[in-house]
Amino acid sequence: MFEAAVQALLKLVVMVGIVVVGGMAYHLYGPPAGEASALLDRIVQQARTEYHKLQGGDSPSPAVAVTPLAAPVQDLMPPAPGRLQASELSPVADFSREPMAPLAPLPALQEPAAEPVPESVKQLVSELRALGAEDIQLTPWGAEGAYHRFACCAPLPGETGFVRHFDAIEPNAPLAVARVCDQVRQWRVANPALSR
Repeated sequence: MFEAAVQALLKLVVMVGIVVVGGMAYHLYGPPAGEASALLDRIVQQARTEYHKLQGGDSPSPAVAVTPLAAPVQDLMPPAPGRLQASELSPVADFSREPMAPLAPLPALQEPAAEPVPESVKQLVSELRALGAEDIQLTPWGAEGAYHRFACCAPLPGETGFVRHFDAIEPNAPLAVARVCDQVRQWRVANPALSR
């Protein structure tokens, strides 16, 4: 009994899914709504019959009157467009006759110019160099250069050729340098093997 109930439920779910997907497809690709009423009546009749079968009734539900269409569906459809004549086509521009101007060169990408390191942070920069920092740069940052970006890198020990990059972006240069200096110090403390 349980298996029969599960099978009936599965059939109902599949049937509802088919009706929903089919209805959407018919709505998108089928004839206009006025012409679809006869088909819809047949679908409703079949759904009622299946519903009564699922409920255990052997007698089908009373038939729904189906009204025939006044004209065949083919007569209601607009005629298919025929082949267009060459004279009906819009003329195609002939670009091979027009001279082509050379493309304008792209503007050069300008890297922000490095700022001189302020005197107030020269001590921190010396400390960074002592910790092994290289490629030390202070550049303006942001749309109008309102911020300062301080960056450097430190080589990893051994002959690996790899470096660790550090940078900070702050509203003033001394703060950016101080942040990077803190980053390098913490990295050295966390990795004692990096000490030279």
